[in-house]
Amino acid sequence: MSGFPSPYSIETPSGCEGWEEMYPYYTLFDERRREKDENRFWFWNSMHFPVPMPAFDVHAIDSPYQAVGSWQNRVFAVPPAMGIDYRIVNGYVYISGNPVTDPDKIAERAEYFQRRAGYYFENWDELYGKWREKMDALIAEITELRVPELPEYEPDEVIHDDDRNTAFYELLDAYQRTIRCADLMWQHHFEFLLLGYGAYSTFVDFCKEALPDIPDQHIAQMVAGIDVALFRPDAELRRLAQLALDSGVDAAFEEGRTPEQIDAALAESEAGRDWLAELEKVKDPWFNMATGDGLYHYYRSWFDDPSIPYASLIGHVSALRSGEQIERPTEEIRRERDRLAEEYGALLDEEKRAGFEELLGLSRMVFPYVEEHKFFCDYWFLTRWWNKVREFGAVLADGGFL
Repeated sequence: MSGFPSPYSIETPSGCEGWEEMYPYYTLFDERRREKDENRFWFWNSMHFPVPMPAFDVHAIDSPYQAVGSWQNRVFAVPPAMGIDYRIVNGYVYISGNPVTDPDKIAERAEYFQRRAGYYFENWDELYGKWREKMDALIAEITELRVPELPEYEPDEVIHDDDRNTAFYELLDAYQRTIRCADLMWQHHFEFLLLGYGAYSTFVDFCKEALPDIPDQHIAQMVAGIDVALFRPDAELRRLAQLALDSGVDAAFEEGRTPEQIDAALAESEAGRDWLAELEKVKDPWFNMATGDGLYHYYRSWFDDPSIPYASLIGHVSALRSGEQIERPTEEIRRERDRLAEEYGALLDEEKRAGFEELLGLSRMVFPYVEEHKFFCDYWFLTRWWNKVREFGAVLADGGFL
């Protein structure tokens, strides 16, 4: 084979005939677009979508790609890129970038990008604080959104009250609000992410050119955040494990026990009940971690599946009993980060070192968002969003539709 196969030549596996019916028409390779699509490079987005997408979960493809297109193209006007297209083949997601090739258009977009990206970089902390407030409000909205039931008969108030809507309308309204909440979350998601990755990739390119032998791992170590929200859930589990040992209730954490069995054993003593009370303080927000990246409906949070954090607790308690150190070596990481930056910087001449330090400082400023956004968006929001979708599923099941 002289090149990659045409997406139009891929065969359907036996037993999967008709898979196309699961997905919207615009996600498929269509004969009417054949000449254009065959001349584009499509690759499997295995990082975000490693397995075939269930039909409803296509919303978790549409909304983010719409958002990245909006922010990359219309807001920041990234000079060489105008968003991403995607197609589905046998349930798998393939993507292709939309490049800008006209030099005049690139120059036009560069003016917008420099002005707008510069504003974000100059006001990063203030804007990021406002972003956190927006995400907190959106998470509260999806959590508090009520999914109405459909009664067999509407109450008399529908007849007598002029401002009373039917339950059917309220259900439709709640569903549309749920979908819009996800759309808005993805808009928030990409507001900072493109700039965060952009700053980091610029630093990587600089390092690769100025320091050709530098390993990728060392670049990441120089930039990575030390104390970010994404690390907090596991840090709290480590703290709770130490508390169990200090309180003398560590015997409850036996290998093979279920969360319910551990809770029952702890509830038998005052110290155990105190430990459970401390656990309750930790759960919200830190049990809003997910077992996956949130893009498939079956990835649940620690709230939904407590066996995940309890397994970690059992492991941490066992390690502590053996005298092992379980705390994240924050100071050691910080020292290694600073050592690498100092030693690599010393290899550069004065002019290049100034550029190195400027790009390193910018990357360290923006990278906490790159790491933290997954907790607020992909884990906390999306696990609650999928649970809200399940409530609509329950309405359909109660009505005999599913």
